[in-house]
Amino acid sequence: MVTAMFSFRVNSRIALRLVFPAAIALGALGVGEAIAPEAASAFSVSLRSDLDDAGFKSLIDSGSFVEEFVAQSRIGNNAPNGTQEFDLLDPKNNASPVAQGQRVWPNDDPVEFSLAFDGTNAAYTVGGVTLNGTFSGSISDLFLRTRTLNNTNTSSSLALFDLVLNNTPISESLLTTSGVEYLQISHIGGVPFLLEGKSTFAWTGPTPTNSNLAYQIKAGTTEPVPEPISTAGGAIALAWGASAYRRHKRAARPEGEE
Repeated sequence: MVTAMFSFRVNSRIALRLVFPAAIALGALGVGEAIAPEAASAFSVSLRSDLDDAGFKSLIDSGSFVEEFVAQSRIGNNAPNGTQEFDLLDPKNNASPVAQGQRVWPNDDPVEFSLAFDGTNAAYTVGGVTLNGTFSGSISDLFLRTRTLNNTNTSSSLALFDLVLNNTPISESLLTTSGVEYLQISHIGGVPFLLEGKSTFAWTGPTPTNSNLAYQIKAGTTEPVPEPISTAGGAIALAWGASAYRRHKRAARPEGEE
């Protein structure tokens, strides 16, 4: 009996040594990614040709994207007085302006801009003039939106290019000649962040007005997406390990023991 019990303990330990390394190995192969925390990854950039204003509103309404604040530049009245040309907006208060600025946009000439946020303070700089606003919330994604609205007398375009996020250049750019376009920068790494770039407003004919020529930087957080394949893989790996352990356990029982 002593010999049988000793054999059971030894075989059980052998089973444990065989089973759990195998389960871990399956996880390393990608079958059980849910076992270990996901490693942090660099930000990604995508031109969202599938997205228009209605689609973006659906992201907001469904809670898939929580918008914390917006930095905006627009043609306005293209004068140092009157209607604003750039501002910081609070989407949680009916997109009310927190800070506003005025300027004259050059036609088809680049203007540098930057947006910095440390988790509380936002600084939006356009052509060397900075607007400041206070916001709160986590930031995981940035949506860049461009808009050009032409008529029979005016033809216009808007370009965002030479984009740099946290000292890392972004190869993608936007050039909009009609309608609305979106570019999404995902998994930016939280705060603080610094986005830099250049914009060009260009037109022929009468100067556009208000938001007929405009871009926005929408900062917020996307809803985490579950990974059912990884989770299922982890469950399979653990189930396989438990099954193998039971087989070894039965093989280790003394004769006549149930």
